[in-house]
Amino acid sequence: MLSTNKKLNPWFVTGICDGEGTFTFHRNKLNTFSVVFAIRLTAKENNLLLNIKRFFGVGHIYKVKPYYGGHNSGYTKSALYYRVTKISELNRIILHFDKYPLQSFKLKGYKIWKKMFLLKKKNY
Repeated sequence: MLSTNKKLNPWFVTGICDGEGTFTFHRNKLNTFSVVFAIRLTAKENNLLLNIKRFFGVGHIYKVKPYYGGHNSGYTKSALYYRVTKISELNRIILHFDKYPLQSFKLKGYKIWKKMFLLKKKNY
């Protein structure tokens, strides 16, 4: 069990995000968009997600209830969802991944997401 006071190695954080992180956006009814960084882990990984939130010093953690999606998709487990959506807070995320770059295919998606972030920040 990972202590909630453990200082995380920045490369470890990048590795977790390579596997479990997402860089995405969503549009609203006013035809504007928001950029989102998120990590979703099972509820068992509560301490790890708390440490990641402390590492970045921004964002929020939300509980996700288990869900039955039907006989073709089965059940989802109880999970925790760490999200960063504020432009001012996303700067920390950008600084981290520019210094400790992703190693997987997500690097390409991150670069596109970063351009979207910069566009949003410019027009914010």
